[in-house]
Amino acid sequence: GISEKALIVLPMILLIIVREIDLSVAAMLALCSVTLGVLLRAEVAMPIAIIIVFAVGALAGAINGALVAKVGLPSLVVTLGTMALFRGIGYIILGSDSVNQFSDSFIDFGNELVPGTPIPWTFVPFLVLAPLFAIVLQYTPTGRRIYAIGGNPDSALYSGIKTKRTVFNLFVLSGVVCALSAIIFTARLSNARANNAFGFELDIITATFLGGVSAFGGRGKVTGVLWALVLLAVLRNVLG
Repeated sequence: GISEKALIVLPMILLIIVREIDLSVAAMLALCSVTLGVLLRAEVAMPIAIIIVFAVGALAGAINGALVAKVGLPSLVVTLGTMALFRGIGYIILGSDSVNQFSDSFIDFGNELVPGTPIPWTFVPFLVLAPLFAIVLQYTPTGRRIYAIGGNPDSALYSGIKTKRTVFNLFVLSGVVCALSAIIFTARLSNARANNAFGFELDIITATFLGGVSAFGGRGKVTGVLWALVLLAVLRNVLG
C-alpha cells in the first residue's frame, strides 16, 4: 500500500502544517473504492465512473472542510466522526460484499510496470504529484500562506490571508487525493470493499510526524516525510 499512502501523505503534510489533521483519509479511500466498484459493476463507463469517484472524494473533503473552517469545530473531532461516517456509508452501499470483477485494462494498470522501467503504473501519479506539492510548498505564495497560517493563524488572518478558505481547500484536496488513491488501491488489489485501507491513517500520520512536520504547525517539508514513509514501509516488511 506504499503508493496509496505516499499519495495521501502529500495533502496530510499541508493540513498538519496549518495545524489541522484528517483522520478520515482511509475511510474516504474506502468510500471512493466502494463507489468505483459499484459503478463499474453497473457497467458505467470507466471515465464517467472515475469522474464520479473524484466528485465523491471532493464532497467528502468538503464536508470535513466546512465543519472545520466554516463551523469552527476542531479537525481532530470532525474527522474522527467522518471517519466512522464515510466507512459506514461504504457499508450501507456494499455491506460486507466486495466487487472484484474488473476490466483487464484496469487490472493491468494496477499491476503492470511502465514499459522499460522498474516503476509500477500505480506509482506514476505519486511521481507526478510529489514534486508539485514540494514546489508549491517551498516556492510559491500558496506555500508561504500555508506556513504563515500554521506559524500564527491570527497574524496570518490580519495580514489578509484567507485562512478559512485555505483550510477548506486543503480538506477538499485531501478528499480528491484519497479518491485518486482509491482508484489505484482498487486496481492493485482488484477489489472494492468497505473495509479497504483499514488503519492506513495511522501510518500516514506517523510518517508525517516522523518526517519532521511539526505537530504545532508552521514547519515541515515534503522530502523528510517521504523518507519517513520509506522507512516505515521497510520496517513493516521486515517485521511483517
